[in-house]
Amino acid sequence: MKYIGFLTAIMMFHWAQADIYKYPDREIHFSTAVQNLDYTLHLRDSSTRSDLFYKPNVNDIVVPKLAYKDLVTVSWAMALEMENEEKRLMGDTKFTDIRLDFTYHNFAIEAYYNQYSGMYLENTGEVDPQFNPGDPSLLRPDLYVRGLGVTMTWIWDENDFSMLNLVSQNERQESWGGSFLFGGSINETYFSADQSIVPTQVQSQFDVIGQIRSGTFRTLSAKAGYGYSMAKKWFLGGYIMAGPGISYRTLRIDGQSNSTGFEPTGRVELLASTGYNGDWFFGNLKYDLKQDFYLLTGSSSQINPELVTVSLALGVHLDTLKW
Repeated sequence: MKYIGFLTAIMMFHWAQADIYKYPDREIHFSTAVQNLDYTLHLRDSSTRSDLFYKPNVNDIVVPKLAYKDLVTVSWAMALEMENEEKRLMGDTKFTDIRLDFTYHNFAIEAYYNQYSGMYLENTGEVDPQFNPGDPSLLRPDLYVRGLGVTMTWIWDENDFSMLNLVSQNERQESWGGSFLFGGSINETYFSADQSIVPTQVQSQFDVIGQIRSGTFRTLSAKAGYGYSMAKKWFLGGYIMAGPGISYRTLRIDGQSNSTGFEPTGRVELLASTGYNGDWFFGNLKYDLKQDFYLLTGSSSQINPELVTVSLALGVHLDTLKW
């Protein structure tokens, strides 16, 4: 009997219905965000606990966005200028980042394409004993990485949890509530270089990827999780989703032919968002993580690409035009 009160509280916590305000008279939403894009190509050997973190040198971007209800969204990005000292220390990456987001009351879909040409090794000091603070990182202008895919999310209780309130503020959740989330993703990760990606000094610390030159992973993943928002005009919320998948991979090893096969994979998606969603003005600070785990069967090696986006947005809800 002592557990009945606890279980009842859990049920009320989940099943209490939230109020969703959809701005019937202010259906045009304009905002401008500053985004920091942080991509990592992470190579790891679990046996030796060796890690390599390759990153592109990408500056912040400004993203104006115009939306009508939750039906049409138009956005564009402008990269900020980078200082010469940053280029000296971390190289000059050429990049493309394109995203198409469609978030509805009970369903969200995101398509993305990103590519980076030229990367640097973030943990150069662990690889090169001669490295000193102020020295350029180990630069790989020949390293090219591309990612593309589609991820889909179904919101089980769209009346209890508003994804739009967290990601774009196109509607407002006016009481606390949450929902189970389900979905899947289809994506591809490709990377290549003129020579082995793993530096010569540490190749012996990595199993089958010690002399890897390129790799392609085409992946199908399932995911499930939970989202919750402590919301009125001031809100704090997010979600976490994870699940298994299967990947068909092709690896190019120096001095060997291509190695192909199916491998198990894992995927994690995490969103945290906080801000203010008023009758006219809104703003939010958002952290968005997507990470895949490519496990190479029969070895201690794995490859884990990760994409993190941190954004700060300010915007206004405008009156619907009357014709």
